[in-house]
Amino acid sequence: MLTPEQQARQKRLEISLERRRLDEAYDLRRIGANEEFARWREENSDFTSGELIEAWKGIRRAWGLMPEQKPRKPRREKNAGVH
Repeated sequence: MLTPEQQARQKRLEISLERRRLDEAYDLRRIGANEEFARWREENSDFTSGELIEAWKGIRRAWGLMPEQKPRKPRREKNAGVH
């Protein structure tokens, strides 16, 4: 049986190990995304800055490094309903 102090220490160690695993997983995803982006740039040598930004966003989303894109709400017209 562990004392309360030992239990607290054990819990801190478990949290630390889990954080390391998450950091390692993030690093692997980041490396994979960077490699995929480098391949995209080689395959698409004649790109515009907009295409470059959209490709980078798409790759980061696919690798779970960026939140999914939220659907845009339709814009309200400035004088809607005013006649």
